[in-house]
Amino acid sequence: MKLSECLTENAVVVQMSARDKREILAGLVNLIEQTDGLMDTKSLLDEIMQREELGSTGIGKGVAIPHVHLEEIAEMHVAMMTTARGVDYGAIDDQPCRIFIMVAAPDRDRENYLHLLAEVSRLFRHDEVRESVLKAETPAALLEALRSAEGA
Repeated sequence: MKLSECLTENAVVVQMSARDKREILAGLVNLIEQTDGLMDTKSLLDEIMQREELGSTGIGKGVAIPHVHLEEIAEMHVAMMTTARGVDYGAIDDQPCRIFIMVAAPDRDRENYLHLLAEVSRLFRHDEVRESVLKAETPAALLEALRSAEGA
């Protein structure tokens, strides 16, 4: 499962100006809700915030992958955002994050959920992938950068 296959342009925002972690998470939840009409956004945001309290999903090198799996979600939903400036996210390397990929999945689909998280983590280990994603000025350009990186 490739990240680019899980995203549409409507689920991507580039170069957003956000001040903090909660604003980032709320923006990602809203993208999911707008594109997929999923569960109540407040419930999803609460679940994501609870997950973050267990440990930051900031994986380092400016990337965060907030994620949750819930019974009330019918299918996997993914949203992505980049920010113009780094946001203090409590990442494992204590560096600000600029790339955010949210994954919300049903409890019954943990295999695909874990596979996608692993794929995203592998993909964003590479400096050139992060750089090309951050250079994208439109959702279409960001998706093209992902497709190009995944095809390599």
